[in-house]
Amino acid sequence: MARGREDVNKTIPLTILSILLIIQTAYADTGNNYFGANIGLFLVDEENVNNNKVPHWKAVNLIVKLGHNYNRNFAIEGQLSIAGDDTNVVGGTSATLDKKVGLGIYLRGNYWPGNSKTNIYVLAGLSHTRMDTTLQGSSIPDSSNDLSAGLGIDYYFNENTAISLEGMQVIHGDSYELQTLGIGIVRTF
Repeated sequence: MARGREDVNKTIPLTILSILLIIQTAYADTGNNYFGANIGLFLVDEENVNNNKVPHWKAVNLIVKLGHNYNRNFAIEGQLSIAGDDTNVVGGTSATLDKKVGLGIYLRGNYWPGNSKTNIYVLAGLSHTRMDTTLQGSSIPDSSNDLSAGLGIDYYFNENTAISLEGMQVIHGDSYELQTLGIGIVRTF
């Protein structure tokens, strides 16, 4: 019971910031907001599960993002990430990493080099992830909050639509690291 309460207390600040971001984008000037979706990989490097080394966990990942550009060089962005399952053999036993969900709020710095159709950006902020590992029929839940950083590039085909490539170091914990890498579409509104 205490663990569940602790998880809720950790997600309250992220939830509040996400709601404020949604309100901000709803009432902001047209053209300063953006919405996007990336499809890619959810990568977890885990040092051990029950004292056994494990290979990389990999799963298909969908990231949905919503942001607001305060000016050409600065934005705030919220992301929701949902990933599929992956199974590995750990110490001769099958283990499945499942129920992977992430939520994050990030500051975004934009750099527009000479070609105004290309935007190179960095992300920095706070992420919350929830992952369950199923080992020998038992589910082992894990949730983490951590500072996150990422790098991406948008190439705009027209004034409102871009293709995006993005990578992030979401969690850098004591026993595992979590990264995402994806390609997607961004649309300003």
